[in-house]
Amino acid sequence: MTTLNDRSSVSKRRFDLTVTLIAAGAALLGSLVGGGLSYLSTHQQIKAESSNSQRDFLRGQRQLAYSKLLSDDQIYSSMEQDEVVTLVGNRTGAQDLAKLNELEKMRSDLHKALQTDLASIELVSSATVVQAALALIDNHFSIMQALIVQGTCMLGETAKCSKARSEFDDGYSEQGVRRTLFVGQARADLSSS
Repeated sequence: MTTLNDRSSVSKRRFDLTVTLIAAGAALLGSLVGGGLSYLSTHQQIKAESSNSQRDFLRGQRQLAYSKLLSDDQIYSSMEQDEVVTLVGNRTGAQDLAKLNELEKMRSDLHKALQTDLASIELVSSATVVQAALALIDNHFSIMQALIVQGTCMLGETAKCSKARSEFDDGYSEQGVRRTLFVGQARADLSSS
């Protein structure tokens, strides 16, 4: 009878060992699956937060670039209007020449500032916003060119005067339309991001 008990106890030990190995394997497999799922979940969350942070950063950069361009646009629109008032006044030829030099410097400063604004916009904006900004900037250049030609009119070159005045008037009235177009495009760009 001892052999039957011995066999029974060996059989029981094998059974216990098998159950223990299966339980250990299941625990190991469970921790691997749980760890893998935890990793994937954390990875997805980090990826989503990174994407949101990047989108928010670009949106902030767009807002900054758009507001800088609009601020410069307002400054130069005021300067252009002041120049018209000044050019209409009566002055001597020496003052006219000094005023033309001042206009040329203002045009150069305008060109630098607006090109910097455009470069900032090109880095972070859609093509439609860049085109609207470019149209706004080009119109400023047309206005400044018309102002310079009007300044030469004060020096006696009257052949181009009426055309320059007309170009200035057209450019100045067009500036509001171009500004509105740019603002509309910028708003659409910001709302889509």
